[in-house]
Amino acid sequence: MSGHLQGQQVEVLIDGGSTYNFIQEKVAIHLGLPIVASTNFTVMIGNEDHMCCFEVCANASLQLDGHEFLVDLFLLPIRGADLVLGMQWLAILGPILMDYKALTISFDWKGKSLSLQGRQLQRIT
Repeated sequence: MSGHLQGQQVEVLIDGGSTYNFIQEKVAIHLGLPIVASTNFTVMIGNEDHMCCFEVCANASLQLDGHEFLVDLFLLPIRGADLVLGMQWLAILGPILMDYKALTISFDWKGKSLSLQGRQLQRIT
């Protein structure tokens, strides 16, 4: 799905298989997000390689469908989406309803019922 950080459009992947939220290092630098040291930890990625994470953009203001979410985004040399929202973000939402066919995620946020719409990726044939 698309979101906005620092007024710039970013591509967001919601991934229940990720423990934390991540941002591409080059995107964080390009957007001028404040980057601070964090406790070092190792992340195992999809191909079972490991990457070290040691910096974070704390309390970044992410806009999704006009709604603000303050998120900690750990810098990781990922490719593809600009940032990944993992269990760290999903856990603050409380109960959620995911519709993978319709590409929606629905939940209550600040007293309102929200439904965020993802977008279909183009298939390569």
